[in-house]
Amino acid sequence: MTFHSLRELNEAAWELLEKHNNTPFQKRDTTRRQLFNEIEKSVLLSLPVNRYELKRYQVSKVEFNHHVYLKEDKHYYSVPYQYTGIKVKTIYTNRVVEIFKDNVRIAIHQRNRRPYWYTTIKG
Repeated sequence: MTFHSLRELNEAAWELLEKHNNTPFQKRDTTRRQLFNEIEKSVLLSLPVNRYELKRYQVSKVEFNHHVYLKEDKHYYSVPYQYTGIKVKTIYTNRVVEIFKDNVRIAIHQRNRRPYWYTTIKG
């Protein structure tokens, strides 16, 4: 087969996929489509509202100035002063930095990649 556009290729692929899903299994009287409708379709859940983001983490000690240093960005994020000198876990994505102590979130910040700057929540 020769295709002159991506649209033509996609249409042919959809036709072959439909044929494949409606063809009975070998040695069985059922098709993939029938199994999907009988077993899987009723238990499908909707997709999450937010896109999945990869998370990274680091363990570090809260510095004397009540901030945690995120090594990857060379940036400082504030935590409550009670945690100064204590080891915490920092979990971060492309958008958010969260800081945890004993699996309890103690601070959350929008990620800032500006090196050697401070992101501080006053209060």
